[in-house]
Amino acid sequence: MMKRLIVVCLFCAVLATLTACEDFNINIPQAEHTNSEATTPTTKTTEAVSESQVRNQATMPTEVPTVAATVPATQFPTEAPTVTLNAEDCVVSAMEKNYQYTDNVGNAYDVTMRIPKINNIAGVSFDDVNEQIISDCKRYFDEADKEMADKVSMITLSMDYDAYIINGVVSISVSHVSSFGGLANFYIYNVDIDTGNLVSNAEFAERLGMSYDELKEKVKVSLENDYKKQYDQATYSHYEENLSKTLADDNIADAQIFVAENGQLSAVCLEYTSVGAERYKRVIVVE
Repeated sequence: MMKRLIVVCLFCAVLATLTACEDFNINIPQAEHTNSEATTPTTKTTEAVSESQVRNQATMPTEVPTVAATVPATQFPTEAPTVTLNAEDCVVSAMEKNYQYTDNVGNAYDVTMRIPKINNIAGVSFDDVNEQIISDCKRYFDEADKEMADKVSMITLSMDYDAYIINGVVSISVSHVSSFGGLANFYIYNVDIDTGNLVSNAEFAERLGMSYDELKEKVKVSLENDYKKQYDQATYSHYEENLSKTLADDNIADAQIFVAENGQLSAVCLEYTSVGAERYKRVIVVE
């Protein structure tokens, strides 16, 4: 009886152990299955967001296009355009006439005369300067017209102009050569292209990067060198006296400064002599 009791007890113990193991084995796969189910929705959510991004990329650009991509660049310049002035376009002929005729004593003439005017630039008016040029120079045309009509000797041998633009100034030189000993007259106009006003020698010197005193000294030295080349001390009387008059401060101050067509700084100066008209206007190169 005791042995049966022991066997029964052992059987019950084994059965209890198997039951416990069976419950454990079932719970493990259930736990793994639960974790797998928990991660699946997360994966699907991520895929859904990715698909949405792809669709958005197909309809909306990742970068907003700039205005420059749709508007021509010429409408939005990054720098103000620079304007290059050409003297030939800026300064043109105001009056030009050719005189061809033979006078009463058989002298034949073929003379072309012209004087300039300045075209308006960017709304700046040059009417005052142009009127001054007409006032100074038109009389030579009137004189030539009468001479040709009367078939008399022509006084003007030539009349022309040069122009050059430098440092905001248009520099114009008008030359008139007469048959009276080849005497020349010069009319100089240095004009501020921003205002249309004439500039003085002192103002022009500043535009050229020097003081007025420096400019006058350059003119004086250049004039003395030219004078010594033109006149021989042994030939002309009162040489030192005339040279002193030529280099006097007043005469240097009266020099007409301009820039020639080739860009060379120049001046119209009086040179005193003891012959002929005793003084002559001469163009010198200022070095």
